[in-house]
Amino acid sequence: MKFRMMISRILTVVVLGTLFAAMSFRVPLSAQEPGAGSLSSFAFATLDFPDATSTIANAINDLGNIVGQYNDSGGVTHAFLLRQGKFTSLDFPGAMATLAFGINNLGEIVGLYADNSGNGHGFLLQRGRFTTIDFPDAALNEANGINILGQIVGAYAGDDFIAHGYLLSDGKFKTIDFPGASQSFPFAINVFGSVAGLYIDSSGNGHGFLLQGSTFSTHDFPSATFTQANGINGLGLIVGNYVDSNGAVHGYREIGQDFTSIDVPNATATAAFGINVHNRIVGFYSDTSGVTHGFVTNPMAATAAN
Repeated sequence: MKFRMMISRILTVVVLGTLFAAMSFRVPLSAQEPGAGSLSSFAFATLDFPDATSTIANAINDLGNIVGQYNDSGGVTHAFLLRQGKFTSLDFPGAMATLAFGINNLGEIVGLYADNSGNGHGFLLQRGRFTTIDFPDAALNEANGINILGQIVGAYAGDDFIAHGYLLSDGKFKTIDFPGASQSFPFAINVFGSVAGLYIDSSGNGHGFLLQGSTFSTHDFPSATFTQANGINGLGLIVGNYVDSNGAVHGYREIGQDFTSIDVPNATATAAFGINVHNRIVGFYSDTSGVTHGFVTNPMAATAAN
């Protein structure tokens, strides 16, 4: 089943340079070795939704609640919430697929869903109620991040498949486009309104970005061929993923342009998607069989990724 929806959150591990593609989470990934300064010494706990064929953890709030998505045995994609050790499946009513990308400290969740025609829409889940979030007149939409003030960032595109970012605040949309970029994807927003994301330059190369106030800055992992900033916490720490010169995918954490690789031990690829103020990081890794698992870093983790 092909969906007309953006899957930019997992762009670099699906098809580099293809921003709209078939939904697929079991994808071939290049083998890699942990880089210098790797956070492979973290305690990584695997997060697998029960009986799922693949799991991805996308965001974690300061209370430790985690959202993401999983594929069931029939190949259907569902969103999930992991709260106090309990998984709950989340499905937009009548949707063909649902993915959760962001959660704030109030438990409000944003993401995207595919309708019966396979078109992608953003959503907000607030106090048990789903609401569609679509940029006016856009053909494709996704809601990627939300802060405690209820400000939402995401991306939209017209029939030309050119992606633009947006900020939704106080019921009003504002376009967010990195200057000179061919496409822009905001992924996360913190309590201070700082936005982390990805932009594609005129040559088709991907770069991480940070937007603070009205100032954009590029944030690229050193010597990487592709960088994607996926999450930012209230302290300004950023996590994301990058592709090295060998084509391998690694996660990273950035503190003020000081980058450190994140590599789950024995994984063939790692991507970091969310971070909270307690420095707990979530994302996914691919094992040697090509199966995708979610992970969370936790110094008290009882189950190590393997």
